[in-house]
Amino acid sequence: MDERGRIGLITLLVLISLFAVFVLAAKPPRFSCSDTDGGWNAFVKGTASGYSYGVYYNNTDYCNGDTTLLEYYCDNTRVRSENYICGLNESRVCFDGACVTTTTTTLPPNSCSDSDGGQDVLVLGTVSGYYNGNPYSNTDYCRANDTYLKEFYCSSVYQYSHAYYCENITGGPCVNGICTTT
Repeated sequence: MDERGRIGLITLLVLISLFAVFVLAAKPPRFSCSDTDGGWNAFVKGTASGYSYGVYYNNTDYCNGDTTLLEYYCDNTRVRSENYICGLNESRVCFDGACVTTTTTTLPPNSCSDSDGGQDVLVLGTVSGYYNGNPYSNTDYCRANDTYLKEFYCSSVYQYSHAYYCENITGGPCVNGICTTT
């Protein structure tokens, strides 16, 4: 091998070594966890984030009904979650990811708005609003192998949904949350 070939080979080996060092150094930790509300705290909305088996997660506490909170917290380097009943011994409800006292908190009124104006199977829509103080948002979607459309709509201040068999309405399948023609 001539001098030029040796320099090229050495340059290649140096580049491969540098690439390997940077790739290995950039590897995320296998497990890590931090919680913005300081750990298990049902009375403050928080977010637990970190790595689990090297995959990044970001889990925020949320209400699972009127009185149940899903609380995320750290157990050393592992994320854990627990359903907590807010009003078990006190007059508390779950509101926006935390347990709050009903006597000191003014909950937003029930409300509902629909971006497609109602039951419109030809337009993708999202309903959003508040129910018993908790925010919600649901977008129309296809189900059952794209044969049915799950259409969300408002009636007064409440959200409802209905399943439509698209082929009976438009003659085509459900695609991306709308009934299409053939």
